[in-house]
Amino acid sequence: MGFIWNYPTTMWIGENRIEDLSSACKELNISNPLFVTDKDLINLDLIKNITLRLKKSFKNLAIFSNFTGNPIGENVEEGVKVYNSADCDGVIALGGGSGLDVGKAIAFMCNQSRPLWDFEDIGDYSFDEHFGKPIPSFPPREVLQDYILGRVSKGNVKSKIKFNTRVTNTVYKNDKFEISYQDKVNNKILNDTFDYLVVSTGHFSVPFIPEYEGMSSFPG
Repeated sequence: MGFIWNYPTTMWIGENRIEDLSSACKELNISNPLFVTDKDLINLDLIKNITLRLKKSFKNLAIFSNFTGNPIGENVEEGVKVYNSADCDGVIALGGGSGLDVGKAIAFMCNQSRPLWDFEDIGDYSFDEHFGKPIPSFPPREVLQDYILGRVSKGNVKSKIKFNTRVTNTVYKNDKFEISYQDKVNNKILNDTFDYLVVSTGHFSVPFIPEYEGMSSFPG
């Protein structure tokens, strides 16, 4: 049994949904995809069966797998060359994190004229400056957390953030954004005016813990 979930990205879920991969590509108007996975996974029987199935739907299926864990920028650039030389019009990425990351980067860079690292949010505090040496292109979560905390400290970011605050209303008036917000510590409603407004609360900004039988006595 399978079903499709949209929240907001379309997700095809269920047993054997890999058989519907060609249909998913057609819905996205992809007729000549690039299949991206790493050089370890590409040799597994599971992946070989997937590519054989795809080749029945896409006769000129291009495959890029010349990278391993912790891929670097050159891997993305090589993948983009394969994508463009095969005249691909979409990417199928299969991972492992490395395969998914490289696949997404190839899809982003395939029509770009600027280098990959022009799109990195370097600002005035680079990875090299923080760690004192170059690091892999796709670092693990712990490394990213260390960098983010360092950037917060260097830029004194916390002084620019209002914690324990909830926005209650926004009004665009006279080319300005009038923001009303609740100071949750002192239980006061305050107002400020800004030139720009970025809404980045996300779908799960309010924590939700479902109730279930035995929750109060669960020791975990």
